[in-house]
Amino acid sequence: MKKLMFLGTLLAATFASVSATLATPSLPNLSAPHIDATGAIPNNKSASAPTYFFQVHVQGHTLSSVTIDLPEGIKVGGTINVVDQLNRSIGATITPQGNKATVSFAQPIDTGTTLNFYMRDILVAGNQKGLIHLIPVSAKFANLDADIPLGLVRIQTYGK
Repeated sequence: MKKLMFLGTLLAATFASVSATLATPSLPNLSAPHIDATGAIPNNKSASAPTYFFQVHVQGHTLSSVTIDLPEGIKVGGTINVVDQLNRSIGATITPQGNKATVSFAQPIDTGTTLNFYMRDILVAGNQKGLIHLIPVSAKFANLDADIPLGLVRIQTYGK
């Protein structure tokens, strides 16, 4: 009987340690620029013209530009403002190219910086309202000339 109790205790301890190990979340080593957050201000269906925002954490390489690839029927009608983590404005030039908008920085953005992009007065076609859109965002780095994907920005449009 003692052997059976010992075996039961041993099995219970083994299962407890295995399940605790498997349940522990592990984040990947994010040593490249990536999107941290996305949303809208205000974030409700009664907002007539919300400001959509996303946050890019610059890591690993200095950043020279960011390209926002808007879906068909959505265009940047107003402005895209870029500020750093201390809410200081970043010198940037916005170049619309069809459904894309490229944000080029006057000076390369150093690693360790968090950039907040605020897209105001986005023009949404009637057939694109009331949907959730996933917008690809890519970047160019100071030492590379290729567009490298950063991730997807989620925006939810409201309307009839």
